[in-house]
Amino acid sequence: MAKYLAESLRSRVPVRRGWLKSSVGYRKDYKTGEWQVGYGITHRTRTAHLVEYGTKPHVIGARKKRVLSDKGKRDIYGRIVKHPGQRGQHILRDVMAGHSVQAIDTYKVKLNQKITEKYGS
Repeated sequence: MAKYLAESLRSRVPVRRGWLKSSVGYRKDYKTGEWQVGYGITHRTRTAHLVEYGTKPHVIGARKKRVLSDKGKRDIYGRIVKHPGQRGQHILRDVMAGHSVQAIDTYKVKLNQKITEKYGS
């Protein structure tokens, strides 16, 4: 089920550079034994929470450089930029909510299998 949820999440993540999409994954928590699905785990995607929940309008100032620029596009923005903010996309929440019934059904089937293995039918 975790693999299915991760694939569904990966298909819905917005792609600009591909970092967020490549960070989607699942793993087993060894303390609780439960599977976890998420994104933004790698060092290149520290902004995953900003995509999920959004940002408020804020001011971005140059720290080390004199001006803010994008070297790839060769654009110069200035010393201060007023970011308008961004509405959250709630990708992870929507995927989990959309598949919650399937997750419960899958859990019921696996639980019934474990019970019949241990105690018989």
